[in-house]
Amino acid sequence: MVRGKAERGRVKVDDQGIFFQIIIPSKKNIFIILFLCAWFGGWSIPETDIIKDIVQGTQNKGFELFPLFWLMTWTAVGVIVLLVIIWMIAGNEVVTLSPLTLKIERKAYGVGLSKEYSLSEVRNFRVQISGESIYSEIEAWGFVGRRLAFDYELKTVKFASGIDEEEAVYLLEVFKKKGIK
Repeated sequence: MVRGKAERGRVKVDDQGIFFQIIIPSKKNIFIILFLCAWFGGWSIPETDIIKDIVQGTQNKGFELFPLFWLMTWTAVGVIVLLVIIWMIAGNEVVTLSPLTLKIERKAYGVGLSKEYSLSEVRNFRVQISGESIYSEIEAWGFVGRRLAFDYELKTVKFASGIDEEEAVYLLEVFKKKGIK
């Protein structure tokens, strides 16, 4: 069993023989986390006020559509920010290689999304260099700028968000040693 870590990186590699796992923790930017927590606290105050207004308003003057629409939009934005906070605190991207499949999971506190790919269909494994784009500023948050990619059937699958180029090259070498081209 080999356990390794990219030099000066966050990537953890766990080789258990037949199964192979790479864990990429989300980037932790304490300033952004604290800012978003404070923002979320301030964001929730008008939400509680509008809920009171809607409840009292339907009792006094009937149902109005605009406050309900406003509440739904306000809540959706709040949920997105809460998910970003949770991701930044506890998020992990877990890549598991088994003899037949490559599984990519993005989860926090054990809950998240996963996708499994047949190794027989995985082609052209590579480092994806991202240039300057409108997303460069939020790349540090780990939502864009996925550094590794492969072709699967008729589409390109990108993963390993938030790692730097050195870590991406290291992971590419690890995958090549495991026989994935």
